[in-house]
Amino acid sequence: MDLRRVSLGESRIDYQDGWDLQRSVHAEVVAGTARDTLLVLEHEPVYTAGKRTARSDRPIDGSAVIDVDRGGRITWHGPGQIVVYPIVRLGEPVDVVAYVRALEDAVIDTCARLGLATTRVPGRTGVWVPGDENGPDRKICAIGVRVAKSVSMHGIALNVDPDLTAYDRIVPCGISDAGVTSLVKELGRELTLTEVADVLEAALSRHLAPLTPSVRPIMDVTGLPDAKVDRTSILADTSARPATPSAVVAPPADASIAAPAAGTPYIGLDLGLTAAGAPSGGGCGCGSGGGGCGCGGHADDTPAGHVGASAIRLGDDAAEKAPASTEAAPAAQGANPATSDGEASSAPRSAVGEKLAPNGRKLLRLEKRNAETPIESKPKWIKTRATMGPEYNELKDLVHSKGLHTVCEEAGCPNIFECWEDREATFLIGGSQCTRRCDFCQIDTGKPDAFDRAEPLKVASSVRRMGLKYATITGVARDDLDDGGAWLYAETVRQIKKMNPGTGVELLIPDFDAKPDQLAEVFSSRPEVLAHNVETVPRIFRRIRPGFRYDRSLSVIKSASEDGFVTKSNFMLGMGETFEEVVEALGMVREAGCDLITINQYMRPSLRHHPVERWVKPQEFVDLSTIAEELGYLGVMAGPLVRSSYRAGRLWGQAMLRRGEQVPENLMHLTEERSSRQEASSLLSRL
Repeated sequence: MDLRRVSLGESRIDYQDGWDLQRSVHAEVVAGTARDTLLVLEHEPVYTAGKRTARSDRPIDGSAVIDVDRGGRITWHGPGQIVVYPIVRLGEPVDVVAYVRALEDAVIDTCARLGLATTRVPGRTGVWVPGDENGPDRKICAIGVRVAKSVSMHGIALNVDPDLTAYDRIVPCGISDAGVTSLVKELGRELTLTEVADVLEAALSRHLAPLTPSVRPIMDVTGLPDAKVDRTSILADTSARPATPSAVVAPPADASIAAPAAGTPYIGLDLGLTAAGAPSGGGCGCGSGGGGCGCGGHADDTPAGHVGASAIRLGDDAAEKAPASTEAAPAAQGANPATSDGEASSAPRSAVGEKLAPNGRKLLRLEKRNAETPIESKPKWIKTRATMGPEYNELKDLVHSKGLHTVCEEAGCPNIFECWEDREATFLIGGSQCTRRCDFCQIDTGKPDAFDRAEPLKVASSVRRMGLKYATITGVARDDLDDGGAWLYAETVRQIKKMNPGTGVELLIPDFDAKPDQLAEVFSSRPEVLAHNVETVPRIFRRIRPGFRYDRSLSVIKSASEDGFVTKSNFMLGMGETFEEVVEALGMVREAGCDLITINQYMRPSLRHHPVERWVKPQEFVDLSTIAEELGYLGVMAGPLVRSSYRAGRLWGQAMLRRGEQVPENLMHLTEERSSRQEASSLLSRL
């Protein structure tokens, strides 16, 4: 098991970055390309809410809350608190309750070794200081987990010496009749995060060992000096490392607990470092025009409109069902063409052994080459802030109470707050397997299951129950079907329009091999916007999208334009293209008849996908936006975290006004001027 301290002390990690990191590691553990891992870190101040959080639990002063895909209710993370995310494959059959009890036992064991008696409280999850002359039961450690595909996520938050007044603005874990405490407050003496982490990590390895086939206990390292380590990727293969690298903690001579077997790594006590960047949860709706999603932001394999797959989330008093979690997406090979306009990815390459991809298949040769490059660190501008308005909160409560599914939530899209405020959402159709493989797309390639002919009705029903004013539909390529899936795409639009008169629909499609009969079927459904994403420039197109042809993608856009549609496409930057090539490609796509364009940063979702060749600076997005408008595009959205479905309705409304066409009264709000936080110009103003 890889044991990793991501950040403790002076260099704390933003919650979103930590969430992105654990999702990336989870995808790798699920795929078999990384070993079980403990992420140990300290967050910047943040409130996070599990699936069972009630509106009354939330801060009354309007403080931002990040909704996450774990069980339990609301809690706080911040300085003085150790957070541990065990990302481990549990033995079969999976017993989530036993797993949570093992986490509790590890914390109780840790507290005891530090001199504090703690316990469980019947009917409540977490670890507690029992009531005494100092007050009633007090919670010292919160626990909220999610187990998907037999691999755990999220974990524990142990209060060492935080500012406990942060809990005053919420109802912690939904429990109003008990207090919150910390180790330092109870023990009356100073403790550092490092010394507590030493004890906690050893305790976790001991208590998780019976439940996880690959975890063997490590020694108790209490009292050892801080370890120093190299900045090695936590996802890199460690089998070839020397027996005593600086990252390995040697056992004390009188260790009372058996040391691990030779070769078992105790890696990366990476104190004070910022985590290596993982996919940012860029959300979906970027669509690959046949690969489903190329944003690298999915947390889940399960299509939004699908029902049946489930993951288990256990929180403060119950286990619950939720959409299944998955692996991630894209990558490519080549030099790092750093220019004055971009920042090259500089992660070292490391050897990777024979690994498995999703569903147990062997990695392709390209995927093996990709995996030689560790996940790249993200620059400071790749982040977003949660801003929750009344429409967002109302829609979120509705989605959770009705058990509805959207790509927006299940992919952890950073733009969900703005889109839901406009009553916009994205759905993915066609299944979890794509018949083509793009080197940036997280949806796996394989033989798809028979598609669900009731899916269009299910999606339309979700749109109605959510009260959406604008919906984006995207999906996978289905070359296994006689019609390439054309009926499924068209019927989904027809059902949405039938059940939701007045709701705008944007349809993001694969190329259907540019077959006239299949395109005609799709066009007959008459969505407001017909989108097909080109994604990259001609020079590297075949390497990135081997199942597609550039000229064929352009012909799809041309056909849609000639049929009178508002047309749309997308470019992802950072896969090896140059600025000049992007400008030329923008001209080609516009000449084909494309009206709307989105431009964003490619973010690699897993080791097996195309490495990030450069991080494009915000100013380059501003420059490209200006050039695109000069080329005649009717609407442009450009920025690192822009996705092709981002503010989709507003981009369509802008195009309608510029075309001189009437916008329906119920969609007039989409024509109002409103800033878009992810646009590069807005981002630059905040840096």
